[in-house]
Amino acid sequence: MNPGTEGAEGNEPGPVRGYRWRFGECALNGATLELSVRGRSVKLEPKPLQLLLFLLRHAGEVVTKDELLDGVWPGRVLSDTVLSKAMGRLRQGLDDEAQALIKTVHGYGYRLVAPVSIEALSPAAGPPPLLLQLGSRAPHRPGWSLSQFLGSGGFGEVWLGTHDQTRERRVFKYADDAAGLRALKREITLWRVLRATHGERPEFVRLLDWNVEEPPYFTESEYANAGPLPQWARARGGLEAIPVEQRLELVAQAAQALALAHAAGVLHKDLKPSNLLIEELPGGQPRLKLGDFGSGRVLDAGVLEQLDITRMGFTQSRQEGDSISGTPLYMAPELLADQQPTVQSDVYALGVILYQMVIADLRRPLAPGWEQGVADELLREDIASAAAGPVDQRLGDATALVRRLRTLDARREARTRLREAEAQRQALQQDMVRLRARQRLVLAAAAGLGVALITAAGAYVQVRQSRDRTEHALHEARIATAQTRAVNDFLVDDLLGQANPFTSGRSDSTVREVLDRAAATVGQRFADQPDRQAAVRLSLGHSYLGIGAYAAAQVQLQQVLSLQSPDARAQEALGVEARLALEQVYLSTDRMDEAEQVMAPLQASGDPDVRLKGEVSQAWLLHQRGAYETAATRLAALLPDVETRFRGQPYVSFVRERLATALRDAGQLDEAIAAARQALAEREAQFGADHPRALEAAYSLGGTLYLADRLDDALEVLDDVHARATSVLGEAHHLSLNAAADLGQVMQTRGDAASAMPLLEKVLRLRQAHYGDAHRDTRSAYNNLAFVYEDLQRGDEALALFEKTYALELEYSGPLDPLTLISGNNLARRYQKLGRWREAEPIQRTTLSNGRQTLPPDHWQLGIFMYLLADTLGELGQFEEADQLFTEAHPILRAGLGEDHQFTQRARSLHEALKQRAGHKS
Repeated sequence: MNPGTEGAEGNEPGPVRGYRWRFGECALNGATLELSVRGRSVKLEPKPLQLLLFLLRHAGEVVTKDELLDGVWPGRVLSDTVLSKAMGRLRQGLDDEAQALIKTVHGYGYRLVAPVSIEALSPAAGPPPLLLQLGSRAPHRPGWSLSQFLGSGGFGEVWLGTHDQTRERRVFKYADDAAGLRALKREITLWRVLRATHGERPEFVRLLDWNVEEPPYFTESEYANAGPLPQWARARGGLEAIPVEQRLELVAQAAQALALAHAAGVLHKDLKPSNLLIEELPGGQPRLKLGDFGSGRVLDAGVLEQLDITRMGFTQSRQEGDSISGTPLYMAPELLADQQPTVQSDVYALGVILYQMVIADLRRPLAPGWEQGVADELLREDIASAAAGPVDQRLGDATALVRRLRTLDARREARTRLREAEAQRQALQQDMVRLRARQRLVLAAAAGLGVALITAAGAYVQVRQSRDRTEHALHEARIATAQTRAVNDFLVDDLLGQANPFTSGRSDSTVREVLDRAAATVGQRFADQPDRQAAVRLSLGHSYLGIGAYAAAQVQLQQVLSLQSPDARAQEALGVEARLALEQVYLSTDRMDEAEQVMAPLQASGDPDVRLKGEVSQAWLLHQRGAYETAATRLAALLPDVETRFRGQPYVSFVRERLATALRDAGQLDEAIAAARQALAEREAQFGADHPRALEAAYSLGGTLYLADRLDDALEVLDDVHARATSVLGEAHHLSLNAAADLGQVMQTRGDAASAMPLLEKVLRLRQAHYGDAHRDTRSAYNNLAFVYEDLQRGDEALALFEKTYALELEYSGPLDPLTLISGNNLARRYQKLGRWREAEPIQRTTLSNGRQTLPPDHWQLGIFMYLLADTLGELGQFEEADQLFTEAHPILRAGLGEDHQFTQRARSLHEALKQRAGHKS
């Protein structure tokens, strides 16, 4: 085959790149498209050069004007004048005014008449330079034209493309050499890693298509309608015209995107404002997207094999395509020293961007003395932490910066309180006359410790009293008295002493601060009294648990287990209570395996009381792992023995509340409500209505009423619980957050999504800050907020949260866990609302199949899975299977939820609609 004619269609260089063409006294290098005439280098404009390429591929042939116009200006309607002007420039470059090389065939076209010789170039010659022009067709993409040049770099050129008919816009990035091709391949690979890890997240610019097989190589990505951050800012009068709060939120969004990339094992390596794209949502709110991973890398190349992703654009060793790269203004010091990049290298670039956004100047470097331009001391600290020179002084991850920026107001308020407290402390020291006022502050601080310490001491006395039935009753009573005295002495001398402003130097000590200072003295004070030290640490552990300080509680409770007392019985009694408290710590932090391990010794105890507590714990762990019906059955069987052995003790209401929750989740809602009401009455009688244990029981009742569709009752209970828990425990306590989450769900279900949204957004923000994304409470918060966004017509955000929740549940709970089933069902429901039935169907089939393995055959949740899958199948024309599923779902929903429940009625309505459609089709 003649290389001069192969691939001659259109304006693509085809095999020209592999050859050097000689004609007359001219030569054209196909690899570089460099033209020489009589040994002199000549620069041709793109269109005349394309004319020459076309004629060379048809050397000796007469080429019509129409063929040339179609080949060089495809899809354009142009006059002959355009062609004549381009040919005139080509003749001028070739010095061919006499037409010795290209002859005009009058009234017809042109012919390259000079003899042409062709020689092959080495394979390393590479692709030709790009010949892209405004208005030309996007290569390899029929129907798309290049409508705006966006920029260029070492990789090649970036163009905005517009579809000829739909006017949809996309971004095309073209590579013009081997290095650029590697960058495109690397970006494709990293995008696939991000998508496989997180799904198609709105935080990243989506890649939609690519071509790395034949030149010109390109990637095609979504278009962010407001452009890069600098362009968006200029269109609004510059950064200084944009409120600083909005600028900081954009940096927080960038940090969140970066944190997601790092969580997937991807480094960006070239973070800068031009790679932060802005999409303006319908209301005008800007949403940031992170793009251009062409310089990025994976932290662990093994992740590519695990995700079955081809290693495109990466080599085993560090070569040119994977070198230390980036924009110097944003490069961390370790990169300038040619060290390997890390997560913290990206964080450094983020810190520089934060500085520029704060001062409203994207060109200003982070030079010595930068602090003088930042008035806000908290932002100075944040910038310094993110962009610290030494790596060990820099923020460890981007998530930390997200938390800092989104809690600025709360941090300012806390700092103001600290300063006010310091001023008050100084005033107190100078004014001894106000001693009585100081003493009242002492009492107030002591009251802040609440019933938690007294309850902890009381719980210890109760476990000791349960042993008074043994032959060692007198001996143990003496020990119990001594240890209780130790706890009380510690309460008075250490805890209240630490709250005294004369001792601590502060008049506003928080409960946590008092506990921390007192805990530091326990080991020394009771160094030679391990049994009393254990009793005090048990009380401290309960107190930390009561304020949600789980890590601190775990430290104290594990110390109780590690202390060796000369009295084996005393040590066992304290150990039982420590294990029960540790179980709550581990379950509250989603560590079920550790909870199971710490409670295992109780089930093997020779003491029947201890063994019974171990059996209750084992039943509750079954519930936490999703075996709701089995857990409810076991707890119901154990409750009579608990009521007999622990009559009059708080442990009875504790077990009854667990039973109520298990009954609720097993679908036995009437029984659950009755048990929850009884547990609440017992708790309030024992502790009072504002005690955390009573609030927990009230919260449990409210959630059960909500599931039973008794929305007015649920709203009343949960609103009261939320207000009291926030007042007593603070808004960040897990009980306050749980009540807020359920209250928001009730509001949303009652049709008030606008009121629910800020409440649920706060719940998600606080849970993310305290627990991270992996915790089941955070995953639940994502799910709840998704429903609210859906109701408020924020569909993209809702879908993103549903997809995130399902991915997290699959990863952390496994496919058979009820939470995974529910999140999968919710995601499929969202696809249904979008009319994406074929995407909903496989998720729904998997959910129903796994649900049949996990849930009882008559569980109401199975009925929901059935009727929603039936609805999808009906839309897809699979009427017979849909009808069978509807028929199977009806009795399950009626028995579990009642005839008038919204889900039961919805299933009936959809079934009737299906029958009408099926009858019409038949």
